[in-house]
Amino acid sequence: MFYPEPYREKRSSANPANRLPNMKHPPRQTEPSKLVPVQTASHSSGIGYNTLPMIHTPIPYKRKPMRFPTAALAALALAACAASPSLPRPQTLPTLDQAGLWFKLEQTDASGNAAQTSLLAVEQLSDGIRFVQTDALGAPVSRQFVGTKGWKNDGFIMPNSASRRLFAALLPLLAADRAAALYPEVEQKPSEHNAFCPDGNGALFRYKDRDLWCVARHDGQFVIAFPDKTRWTVSPIKEEQ
Repeated sequence: MFYPEPYREKRSSANPANRLPNMKHPPRQTEPSKLVPVQTASHSSGIGYNTLPMIHTPIPYKRKPMRFPTAALAALALAACAASPSLPRPQTLPTLDQAGLWFKLEQTDASGNAAQTSLLAVEQLSDGIRFVQTDALGAPVSRQFVGTKGWKNDGFIMPNSASRRLFAALLPLLAADRAAALYPEVEQKPSEHNAFCPDGNGALFRYKDRDLWCVARHDGQFVIAFPDKTRWTVSPIKEEQ
């Protein structure tokens, strides 16, 4: 049907459908639109569905919150703790000659190849001793704290059983003549005829009928070997006067 000019719908800026989108306020991110048929008046059969394009009704898009995998991290931490053998608990703690000591650590694997070189800082605290191991770039490798209640991880770094075992072996060396009171349950004897001890020299430490480590001293350095045939060379770093 033809409508006179005054009755035709004029497309003007007053009609919201004819306005351009405001670029200062972009539309919200939505999921694919759902087509909804609109019921309108028909000229031939009363009420019905027209043939115009269906109106797009946007459905708000909801982002799912990301969940931190705490269970996976907890499982890794428990696995690391379970993999490390039990260490003797120190009954006393040594008093360091200085507030802090520095060492250079050189590790070799079971085949004798160099594995890593790192630095170790040993700090005397009021209730214990802190060990902080860093790599050549200064990134932390391990942070451990030891007190009369035993060892525990210091900070948010994942537990490092190999470093904790090394620190436990280094602790009697820091105690010097008071090493016997440090681990009273640990048996110490010469390391002769022991395959993993460095050159068959030094002292073998045993705990609960199990070999812990061997310690030998050579040219001011400590060589600490473990039953898995890994070795650490510990060199004290003296402060320049």
